[in-house]
Amino acid sequence: MKKSENLVQYINKNNLEVRKSKPFKNKKSDKMNKVIVKNGGETRERIAEDPKTPVKILRELAKDEYWVIRYEVTGNPKTPVEILKELAKDEDERVRRRVAEFLKELAEG
Repeated sequence: MKKSENLVQYINKNNLEVRKSKPFKNKKSDKMNKVIVKNGGETRERIAEDPKTPVKILRELAKDEYWVIRYEVTGNPKTPVEILKELAKDEDERVRRRVAEFLKELAEG
């Protein structure tokens, strides 16, 4: 996603469908208050793990109220270190553990 491109333009450009969902807790995420659905089944979880997902979207998904979404963000190769540092302090142990494993793999490899 280009800096000048907002989420709605990104959705339209990539032929994604938008369906209403439970709102994100983060008030800055107004544009993310919908689930992006591609081919009738792609959820925030799939978007979080997709290496094609723009960093701007990953940043929002890293604040998702559901741990599994934040968990998938940690495994995305496009997730910047500053997001991983924040997720390393996540309230959910599974997310923190995944960050630690990911950073260990990076260091080893």
